[in-house]
Formats: sequence, structure tokens, C-alpha cells
Amino acid sequence: MKYADKQCLRWAESILQEKGLQEWKIDFSPNNKGFGDEGLCLQDSKRIIIHWQEGKPNYPLMLHEITHIITGSGHDSIFAHEYMKLVSEYFIVE
Repeated sequence: MKYADKQCLRWAESILQEKGLQEWKIDFSPNNKGFGDEGLCLQDSKRIIIHWQEGKPNYPLMLHEITHIITGSGHDSIFAHEYMKLVSEYFIVE
């Protein structure tokens, strides 16, 4: 795993800690064989599986999957609202 990937994983793990979700684990997979998605949130096993090209981390995808954990929902208005809150908290600098 490249340095940029590790940095992104550490960033996402720090958000999980801040949100009280430290029991969740993030697994990185450099390909998505068998999956049609870039990321999966597995509620039962408390795991996020992330697929991206090595060396090209996807920070918005990490927030996307963390939003699924927080909301427990799919891509509905509750999800959209929470995702935008996280984006403003972690990406927008005033």
C-alpha cells in the first residue's frame, strides 16, 4: 500500500474515532473483483471495504461509506444531508 493510501486510511480511522465508531474496521482492496462498487459498508461485520487504484486514494468515498454507518440508510435524503454535513466538517476550510 502506498503512502497516500495509508494517509487516507488514517484520516478515515480518525473520523471513525471522533464519531464513536472505533469498532469499525476499514479494509483496502486494490481491485473490485466480484464487486460492482468502489466501496461497501458491511453493517453485520462492522467493516468498510474500499476499492480504488493504488496510490490514488478517494477521500470522498471514505466519507460516503462512513455516512452509511452513521445513518444506517441507503442513498436517501437523510444520507444526503449527513454526507453534506461531513463534507462541510472535513473538507470545507473557512
